[in-house]
Amino acid sequence: MPESEPICARSYEHTLGGERREIVVRIWRPVPRDDSQEYFECRFEIEGLPEPVGANAAGVDSMQALVCAMQGVHFKLRSLGKSLTFMDAPYEEFGQIVIGEIDPGRRRRIFEILDEEEYAQNVLFERRREAIAVALARGKPAK
Repeated sequence: MPESEPICARSYEHTLGGERREIVVRIWRPVPRDDSQEYFECRFEIEGLPEPVGANAAGVDSMQALVCAMQGVHFKLRSLGKSLTFMDAPYEEFGQIVIGEIDPGRRRRIFEILDEEEYAQNVLFERRREAIAVALARGKPAK
């Protein structure tokens, strides 16, 4: 995961200190997690920020994973405020990626889950990187 082509994409314009920058959002098709049908993941990426964002949103089915990915994008973009535009309109007025209203408690939990997923992915990445470094130090090919 992800597949080679996203299922949807959108470009925004971010203006900061007089400098304009393109922000590109991409979302991939939800897929079963770990070859099971019990949980799904939906990859989303945001390019053009000082640090690119890439994460997998999880759900009990493909629809929930897709909705959580869209909410994850919204969570990351809303912090840019009025400096982010879509088709020359502020993000808050026209470009938001929001699915229905979510009560504050549930919204907070969604963001906690997204943060936990991002943390877990970073831990796995670091463990893999350390294993490769150890293998290389021992003169063995890394797997």
